[in-house]
Amino acid sequence: MDPRRFLFAWALSCLATVLTQAYDVQLEVSGTLPQLCFTSEDIVPKYVNSICQHHGKTYLGGFFNRFGNQSAQHFVVLDSDDKIDWVGTIGITTTLQRVLESSDTENVANSQNASFLGLVNSIVCPEEEDYVYIGGIFTTVTDDESEQTVNNIVRFNTNSRTFEPIKVPEPLVNETNIGFTQHCGPGDGDDCVDDEQVAMVRTIKCASNGGDSCQTMFVGGYFDKAMGTPVKGIAMVDLTNFSNPIVTPIGDKGGGGEASEGVDGLVMTIEAVDDGEVVFGGIYDDPSESDVPYLLTRWSDDKGARCVLNRNMLDQTVCAVDTPPLICCELIFGPVYASLKISQTDLLVGGEFINTFDLHPGMTINLADWLQLGYQNLAIVSATDDDGASSDFQSQSLVGGPDGDVRSFTCSEKITDIDGYERCSVVYITGSFNNWMSFSLNTTTLAIDKEVAFATPQHIAKLIFNTETRGYEPQAVFGDSATAPKFKVQDVSVNTAFVDSEHQKLYFGGDFPSLNNLQLYQLAGTDNAEGPLNIPNEIYGNVSTDSDFYDCLVENEATELSGANFCCRRGSYCPGGLVDISCPDGWGFLCKSNSIGICPEGSYCPTAGTEKKCDKGEVCRLGAIEPRPCEFWELCPDPGMERPLRVSGALLGLMVLSAMFTLLIAFRPC
Repeated sequence: MDPRRFLFAWALSCLATVLTQAYDVQLEVSGTLPQLCFTSEDIVPKYVNSICQHHGKTYLGGFFNRFGNQSAQHFVVLDSDDKIDWVGTIGITTTLQRVLESSDTENVANSQNASFLGLVNSIVCPEEEDYVYIGGIFTTVTDDESEQTVNNIVRFNTNSRTFEPIKVPEPLVNETNIGFTQHCGPGDGDDCVDDEQVAMVRTIKCASNGGDSCQTMFVGGYFDKAMGTPVKGIAMVDLTNFSNPIVTPIGDKGGGGEASEGVDGLVMTIEAVDDGEVVFGGIYDDPSESDVPYLLTRWSDDKGARCVLNRNMLDQTVCAVDTPPLICCELIFGPVYASLKISQTDLLVGGEFINTFDLHPGMTINLADWLQLGYQNLAIVSATDDDGASSDFQSQSLVGGPDGDVRSFTCSEKITDIDGYERCSVVYITGSFNNWMSFSLNTTTLAIDKEVAFATPQHIAKLIFNTETRGYEPQAVFGDSATAPKFKVQDVSVNTAFVDSEHQKLYFGGDFPSLNNLQLYQLAGTDNAEGPLNIPNEIYGNVSTDSDFYDCLVENEATELSGANFCCRRGSYCPGGLVDISCPDGWGFLCKSNSIGICPEGSYCPTAGTEKKCDKGEVCRLGAIEPRPCEFWELCPDPGMERPLRVSGALLGLMVLSAMFTLLIAFRPC
């Protein structure tokens, strides 16, 4: 039996012990693997993942079970005055109830906490509809009328305040005609149970009328069926006839050819670049090609998948297409979390990556034509379909980037550009970063020098489009304002932001417990003074107890997560402690329970769950899977070095003297 299935089955058993009292957490270390052990007063992590506005109301989703003084299972609606208007119940109630039915009376009494299990990743608010669309990890929803099975995606009627499952009418086994699901595969063994598999919708993109309608939508995440149709990781759904949706697999074939079922892995972001055409990113394999991890893919219904960026791009030093570079030619290494079409020709992508173009003295190309001087975690790439010929991409349009990962983009203002199309002129960027770095090229060493341009202690910044230089300029959002939010060390990230342009209000949410994970801030330039606004944002997580059922250290070297006494295997990404997604080994990735990252400089990662520091006499570049021994002329005196300090002066002098002595011997007079 696949260890993931075994661990999840045990996790379900453990969930029956969810209680309403609080417990502390302390970190114990056994060998090299940490384990979270619950002793007293542990409050489970809670966070906000998605914010959008629809017809004057604000919709929030994430991982929490209380908002203000009301019970709110992962979904809440605020009115125009930012007061609680409606709260939802979204969770994995049905799955947990199957466990509770065979449990004792005390645990059955705690069944009201079942919806603690669940996670909202994405909420989209198409303005031309009376609905918002919600995706995440959940099997059921409850409104004022009833509880319904929905399977990780649901439509919410903003007028009647009722949930509507997205499903095909023909019933299927285990209700797989509803939503997005995951099932046992050919290699999972006879013990695998379809009912126990967990799927996740990570992102939803409405693709009709510029995103104002979801008649056509794209869904990405971790799943292998959409309403009974085999798809992996990503699918296009036609909702023109909502009672009978049409699912189209996103594959590698086009022009009427047979498409593959999708991708193996996790799709984290989707952006529509034209009618019937999208760019999607994450970390995944193409099941019909190879096991090389892909990061960004372009797809259209007539041409299929193309212009693919993957980890093998690191092996190239010259791009094999005409300038300017296409998406597949930008040498990005690392997972892509976010994307945003900022103009008719350009796409903004964010995540945890760097420009890995291999600069060396023998290069004859014009760097300004081929790539930006450098970037990290943020890049502008071509969104055109003509080999980049019409792209407005400028080599100097974005240099540098935040010193931590980028998790979301929000376009708050648009202008009509010189080509007659709309351009996003102000972009808010959120993530887990504390500074904005600027880059410059050292023409002597061809290294990219980095320095801090400005601080971003609130994990949020913005880009302003300069119409004269036709480039984007980074700026701090809060600066040194006395009213700026004061984050603390435990405030990990800002996951999402939304700007109410009419009222100049900035909503941002994430994992920053010292400020209750959600803030509303009045921007400058309005009648009201700049500063924070009141919002009932006391967001609480539920609690969990220690488990006697298993030991994570025994079960496959896994780390126990507080979310649900869930074991997350080493080298896996486990959002919400609810689903285990393996990261690819041998490609320089370093994955933890709550993040997909790159093996850091000075270390090497032979597997996605193992980080080892380089010894003396070795160097390890970012993303290394093994150390590189230093040559005899290189100076590498310290452990954890990314590159040699310099050529040894004494050794160089000795080499020069030896050469001179050789010449003297060779040309000595007879």
